[in-house]
Amino acid sequence: MEELSLTEKIGLLTGADAFTLPALPRIGLRGLRTSDGPAGVRGTNMNPDDRSTSFPAPIALAATWDPALVDRVTRQLGLEARAKGIDVLLAPTVNLARTPYGGRGFECFGEDPVLAARIAAAYVRGVQSEGVAATVKHFVGNDSEVERWTVDVRADEATLREVYLVPFEACVVEADCAAVMAGYNSVNGISMTEHEELLSRILKQEWGFHGVVFSDWSAARSTVETALAGLDLVMPGPDGPWGQALVDAVKAGLVPESMIDDKVARLLRMAELCGALDEPGETVPVPEVRTGPHAARDVVRHAAARSFTLLRNVGSALPLPEGIRELALIGPNAVHPVYQGGGSAEVGPAVTVTPLEGLRTALGDEVGITVAAGCAHSYRTSSPDPECTTDPVDGGPGARLEIFDENGERVYSGVRPNSELTFWDPLPPGVAQQAKKLVLSTVYTAPADGGYRFAVAGVGELRLEIDGPRRPRRSPRRPATRWRSSPSPSNPAASATCGPGSRCC
Repeated sequence: MEELSLTEKIGLLTGADAFTLPALPRIGLRGLRTSDGPAGVRGTNMNPDDRSTSFPAPIALAATWDPALVDRVTRQLGLEARAKGIDVLLAPTVNLARTPYGGRGFECFGEDPVLAARIAAAYVRGVQSEGVAATVKHFVGNDSEVERWTVDVRADEATLREVYLVPFEACVVEADCAAVMAGYNSVNGISMTEHEELLSRILKQEWGFHGVVFSDWSAARSTVETALAGLDLVMPGPDGPWGQALVDAVKAGLVPESMIDDKVARLLRMAELCGALDEPGETVPVPEVRTGPHAARDVVRHAAARSFTLLRNVGSALPLPEGIRELALIGPNAVHPVYQGGGSAEVGPAVTVTPLEGLRTALGDEVGITVAAGCAHSYRTSSPDPECTTDPVDGGPGARLEIFDENGERVYSGVRPNSELTFWDPLPPGVAQQAKKLVLSTVYTAPADGGYRFAVAGVGELRLEIDGPRRPRRSPRRPATRWRSSPSPSNPAASATCGPGSRCC
């Protein structure tokens, strides 16, 4: 610590980019890589060549009521993180799913604080046993997606301590978590990244937390207040409220340098846990771990099965009786299942099996399966199947992304694996800063005759253009979509990934 200048120390306390922490080779520190998320290791982007295990949703892990099983599952999660070169997993989410306004209940461990504490502590121990730092989030009261950046959670001390703080305390005191993420919200009028009572007095002093307090991404919005409150690391970077502004605040006597030293010590302690700190002057390599998304299959399958509870078995319908000849599979998820939630808990799943495919494999060709899509399960138009999209330039799979600057000059052209773009997707250096207009284009080939809906969503001014035959607008009655289990001349939609009346495009 004594060998570092004030500028160097503070330079370590803001992310190098969206998901990487700064390196400092002269003290033997390599840059730590962080990754979402709670239900699998995405990596720093949705790389189609580096798929991930889609682990059971955390709410399903909690439904097993089995901390020992969760420990087994999350050891595999830790191994896969290491295999992807990830040092810090931004999980688990231990906010309590007590209201539908949360929106992220599937990545939490339910509404009961004791159950959440037991499962979360096991989750942290499993991940960290493989040398990956767990980041317990979102401290605290981040239970609403409505006005998530500005919501003020009002709770008295008894409610906080007996309900909302319980799983966080277990992760700190029992599991020795390496990091805690401060949420966007306020608690009792004070932003969580500026909440000295909760961050310093309770978390660090009372509970003895010696890890790193992250900001949620862009949640830190002040310099002196966040530094004094107990925040240790501002994400993402390299821009943010600290940097030179915090250097100036320390020199002006507004923030003691001893506080900066404490923050750096916490960061180096986490780096040591991850194997990212070695002899000064050396670049520490990322450890090679030979494992892949298929390694966790057995334990993931077992945990998913354990998460189910059969409430009724009318007419002894299950297990399926021997000798059945026909089976009806009803519902929109039969062919287009929702494997996972979105946002921070979304991964690019390495292997997906639909209910239709699974039943066909299990039952064989002698059983006929008829599928009726039934109702639409979402009012939104979902993304097109990647198998239906091709790059209009080279004819390969995917969509073409073009980025234009303020003068209308194209500064980037590349292929996306699908028709989606997120803020964390990597681009060449400097391209994002020049971007004034984005164009995503693809050739969509419908897998079957019928009506299709196209839509666009995002931030800013949007325009959707479809180059094809124009027909009068009409609102036909949506028929049930039906597939047979195998193609036949009389049923051209048999192997379709979407079909007439569906909302899959």
